Amino acid sequence: MKLYLVRHGHAEEASVDPQRPLSARGEEEVRRLGRRLKERALAGSGAPPAVFHSDKLRARQTAALLVETLFPTSGATERWGLGPNDDAAAWLPELAAAEEDVMLVGHLPFLANLAGLLLRQGAAASEGMAAAEIEFPAAGVVCLERRGRRWELAWNAAPAGTA
Repeated sequence: MKLYLVRHGHAEEASVDPQRPLSARGEEEVRRLGRRLKERALAGSGAPPAVFHSDKLRARQTAALLVETLFPTSGATERWGLGPNDDAAAWLPELAAAEEDVMLVGHLPFLANLAGLLLRQGAAASEGMAAAEIEFPAAGVVCLERRGRRWELAWNAAPAGTA
């Protein structure tokens, strides 16, 4: 089972628009990320059937743009617990039980906290990867893979990087 953690694309500043929608740059970065995922990272395995996003406009827009490119079977769904300061530990039981790939579109520090929790599960203290070691640029993705009960970093990509 793979878990794709996607940070929303570059957003407008709150002084420009309090809703903080994606900027034109953010939209292009997300479109580019979607194409890269489809061509390289997801080639052969297909899109994750579930794409969940937070209730914030920038995450909803990011998820919608990815759905346009990736065509997941369930589309994109707003879900609880994906906000910037939500408790990442609340997702652990659901992810432990998941049998199909999942994509979460959200924010920092939530995504980094979740990645850190998952990577530390079942790992010796010396093997665990700190959340601070994983970069989550705007419109970036981190792919974790569950092997048995243990999560491992499979790959990560920035908008201009390779997937």
